[in-house]
Amino acid sequence: MYAVTEAYQQAIRAPVRTERLRGTLTLTDGTVRSFGPESLMSGSVTLDTQCVNGQELEFGCVYLGQASFQLRTDLSRYKLYGARVSLTYGLRLPDGSWADLPLGVYTVAEAERTNLCVSIHAYDNLLLLDRDYTGPALQGTPYGMLSQIAEHCGLELGVTEADLAGQPNAAETFQLDTQDGCATWRDCLAAVAQVTGCFGAVDRAGALVLRPFGAQPCATLGTGDRAGAAVADYVCRYTALVVETGGRRLVSRDPDDAGGLTMTITDAPLFAKGLAERAQALADALFAHLQTLPYVPASLTGVADPALDCGDRLTITEPGEASGQTSAQTLVTHRVWKFRGSSTLKGVGKNPYLAAARDKGAAALQQLQTDTVNNRLIFYSFVNPAAVTAGPGAEVTAARVTFVTVEKTGALFFAQLLVNAEPDAPEPEDPDTGGADAPADTGGQTGEDTGEDAGEDAGDGGESAAPAEPPSLLLEVRYYLNGSPVTGFAPVQRLTAGPRILALFYPFTELEADTSNRFEVRLAVTGGTVTLAAGGLRGVITGQGMAGGPVWDGTLQAEDALGPAAWQRRPLTAGPLQDQPALHAAAPASAAGRDTLPALAWAPAALVLQDLQAESPAIQQEEV
Repeated sequence: MYAVTEAYQQAIRAPVRTERLRGTLTLTDGTVRSFGPESLMSGSVTLDTQCVNGQELEFGCVYLGQASFQLRTDLSRYKLYGARVSLTYGLRLPDGSWADLPLGVYTVAEAERTNLCVSIHAYDNLLLLDRDYTGPALQGTPYGMLSQIAEHCGLELGVTEADLAGQPNAAETFQLDTQDGCATWRDCLAAVAQVTGCFGAVDRAGALVLRPFGAQPCATLGTGDRAGAAVADYVCRYTALVVETGGRRLVSRDPDDAGGLTMTITDAPLFAKGLAERAQALADALFAHLQTLPYVPASLTGVADPALDCGDRLTITEPGEASGQTSAQTLVTHRVWKFRGSSTLKGVGKNPYLAAARDKGAAALQQLQTDTVNNRLIFYSFVNPAAVTAGPGAEVTAARVTFVTVEKTGALFFAQLLVNAEPDAPEPEDPDTGGADAPADTGGQTGEDTGEDAGEDAGDGGESAAPAEPPSLLLEVRYYLNGSPVTGFAPVQRLTAGPRILALFYPFTELEADTSNRFEVRLAVTGGTVTLAAGGLRGVITGQGMAGGPVWDGTLQAEDALGPAAWQRRPLTAGPLQDQPALHAAAPASAAGRDTLPALAWAPAALVLQDLQAESPAIQQEEV
């Protein structure tokens, strides 16, 4: 609900009101035309918007708001196409002043001339999101991704990060790219709104917002504030959430309550990325928020307050005999407001008694989607965010990418590097090894013969010296998977000075299922320096059975280079050594053994004895 004063609330509910409607029309050439009630056909101004697509509560709807009116003007209808329309509602307060309420900013899409006026149909600024989404990838928290969508589509941002802090998964980080099934920027906004339990819209100033469904009533409508009411006799409360997307099925359920409704989400790309455990945690957080939104479906007519918006929670007093209650709360899912005409607020919802009914067509489409996803190629592209300089010494990380596998599979890595090589200058030639002072090899010939040979060489034109090769350096590209170097494969390229292009390729033959992998590309240079500008490395990892990982997977990596260590010589002083030696005689001891020998055959042999000499051992005692 748009913020209004207490005086406004009293005046809008008075039986007699004085009101006005004014607007401005800004043509594409910059011409501005103002108009008032006298230029509008009576009862022709209608504002129509909604925040669900079907007849049930849903998250992630992005519905174009529409304004239609009949304008008395002499302008050609062709000049009205693309014009900007701004509408303002005015209400006279009890003190005689006027309270002006903006009704929105719209762009004229249809204009039809009749005899008396021009019938105009205009749409709000969500129309700017109906452009093909071809990138770049959106990364960050939901607020950060919303900011990127607004920037690329030329819209202002109408919410702050604090406004989304209370929504589910608002502090999580995500990534969305062209491979996730988002054809337009409106699809991207729907994916972000879905994971936060909101719907996409623009505020009354035309700024982009994510708007949640109200958990607390913002207004009370009694019998005097409406012309009629149709209130259901059941409450829409959700006891289960099912997310079926990307080949996975996530279920969050209240185990103590099985009598409520089940919200089913069939196209949620942010739930299909990353590990299944993380996706289940996202679904659980969204389900916890869904359980706080019970409401009674209702349809209210004759509500004249234009300050009410889709997503508002209203309290209805005396809803009727069908509800059996004195009051009920409903959510506004559809809103049609007419200036000085009949207005309608509607809150749709499914009957819990029909919750068990299944749509066979939806089930068949989901099965087809699952079969298609299993064979879909996933492309995970990346660039180096900052400039990199590699020189002699330690290797330098050029790029790092995280990707997730949901099944045992393989993948391919492709990349191109746009580098600038600066080889070291060659060492100057030693003058002692050449020139006029160098001794000539005469080959044993006399000076006269040497001269003749020289003359013959000169006559033949001589042999010119070969040009010197330009200086070059060696660039080695090293791959690391999960912190371990990939052995046996390290491309090496010799580069001369100037800009150069390198094409890289590496196959991942076996990747385990349900794992988060970190792949790094590092550069090592010998004989010079190589510079890689920011964005100079463009790579992609592609394969089946993969999913792009989150922006941050919980791993912190830090690198530091240690300089040379300085060693200081210090004297080593040893004190005197003392000992008390002791001498004693030790008798030799040997273990006795017994064995049975077989019969031996003795042969006569001569026995010769030589003089035997023995020296008695001497023991000498020395002082230590």
